[in-house]
Amino acid sequence: MSLPCNTPRLLRWSLALTLMHAATLAVVAAHLRSPRARAPRASLDAYECPRDFEAWRFAGRAREATVDLARRAGVDAPQVERLRALARCDALGCTVVPDAALTASLSRAARTALYRELSAYEVNRLQYFPALRPAVLGPWSAMAGLSPRVRALLDAGTWVDDAGRYAYSDLPWLCTSLATDAERAEALAALRGR
Repeated sequence: MSLPCNTPRLLRWSLALTLMHAATLAVVAAHLRSPRARAPRASLDAYECPRDFEAWRFAGRAREATVDLARRAGVDAPQVERLRALARCDALGCTVVPDAALTASLSRAARTALYRELSAYEVNRLQYFPALRPAVLGPWSAMAGLSPRVRALLDAGTWVDDAGRYAYSDLPWLCTSLATDAERAEALAALRGR
């Protein structure tokens, strides 16, 4: 087998590319070893971890129909009355801006029933586009390495969508319930980890 006449040229290019690749890897490795590369950011912005509660929009439902849905979903009586007081209704339906107390009071069954209804309408952005995790992986709260507070809030806020997947929609509640940006970053990383 004879080598083509441009073999030395090919070898020079190959050697140059190999050296450039090795130099790039050395720079990346040095960066990853530096403490600055591993340091958490100073704070999470409102886009990453929103703190303003978004409205729940119950399309086509009057106040009593919205209250009845909450009651049938298993929301406890004091929170049903709170939902009634927060509801602003018109011909298009009812809007409720939940607060931390109302959100925290929901059991998984109640959250699932309410959020399945809310997820049918794109206007309910957090329920329409929740974080999702296949049921075969177990809930986020079962992930190893979570702090107790993050684990508890992920467990409390998880619901089950129509396809049987674990879903999480309560980012404002999660972000306002956690005390530090480190906890918020941990929770968001878990939700993104699927």
